Amino acid sequence: MKKHIFSLFFLCFCMVIISGQEVLPEYNGFWSKGPINIIDIIDYYPDRIDILRNEIYARYGRPFINQKYRQYFSSQDWYMEKSDFSETWLTDIDRWNIDFILAVENTPPCYEIISNARKNNIVYKVIGGDIGLHFALFSHNKAVEGGYFHGDYYINENSRQNWTVMGNWILIYEQLGPLELNRYNVSAYLLDSDRQIIRMALYNNLVYQNIMEKLIESQEKIKEKFTSEW
Repeated sequence: MKKHIFSLFFLCFCMVIISGQEVLPEYNGFWSKGPINIIDIIDYYPDRIDILRNEIYARYGRPFINQKYRQYFSSQDWYMEKSDFSETWLTDIDRWNIDFILAVENTPPCYEIISNARKNNIVYKVIGGDIGLHFALFSHNKAVEGGYFHGDYYINENSRQNWTVMGNWILIYEQLGPLELNRYNVSAYLLDSDRQIIRMALYNNLVYQNIMEKLIESQEKIKEKFTSEW
């Protein structure tokens, strides 16, 4: 009997510990998915990306000292402070997403890198593939994708393609045809320090028109600064 009572007590104790680590029961925000990519956070860049990052903590009930976050999350009907909040409650996916957003948040837009590469005719090769971006063939408005075939450089040109950036990501986008006029198809490339590009998004990354055009507008002036002499 004592053994059963102890087992029941231990089970209840474990349930309390586990329940303390659960996401707030009324949470209904962004973080219902697993690891994110750059396409997922377009709608929050650049002015709300810090809110999105802190929502990872808020959904566990983290108390906020920063007035901006305290005021914002207190206005969300799902948010409730937990005085015993601990960062140990975060999952590995949570930590990966936090690091990913911080990398985007803390990286200046890479227009200068692109501009210098273009002037020096630098080809960025995609890791694990033969497709590349030839910056010298970027125009103010149009992006040109290309690659190598039997040692010769060739160009695939699409008059609808355009480009912009988020941090050190290049986004190449095009508005879709008559059946999808309210969306853009977006491919994302991450620049790294070894003059290589990691293509993170290959096909069918659809972004709603209002979201994509908000990003384009936010980047228009800084893009013009670096491309006006091209």
